Amino acid sequence: MKTCKHKGCTTKIEGRSDKEFCSNEHRAAYHNQIDKKLFPKFNRQVANSKLVYKCLKKLYPLSQGIKPISIKVMYENKFREDICYNAVKDSNQNGVVWFCVENYGFRQLSETEYLIEKFEE
Repeated sequence: MKTCKHKGCTTKIEGRSDKEFCSNEHRAAYHNQIDKKLFPKFNRQVANSKLVYKCLKKLYPLSQGIKPISIKVMYENKFREDICYNAVKDSNQNGVVWFCVENYGFRQLSETEYLIEKFEE
């Protein structure tokens, strides 16, 4: 009888002959550990984009596309301007580009101010 492949687990595996883990939690933890080693840059990008998304989501009620937000407030909320998925040109305003993370977009008004907008999907 085989034991679980997860590091530190000594549980005997019952069931199918090709089964390698005693539980779904151990299977997921094992593969997450491998992914973390294989894709460190990708994992950092995902983590950073989540931080920026949370920042934009949190600060959107203060801005709502109308009121400028100070760059100091943005950076205090873990904002990084180099993280965005795509750039969207606003058809209502002449050539204004919004940098988007999911359905939230930001654009720089001046060196110290940003606008945050929520786009419908």
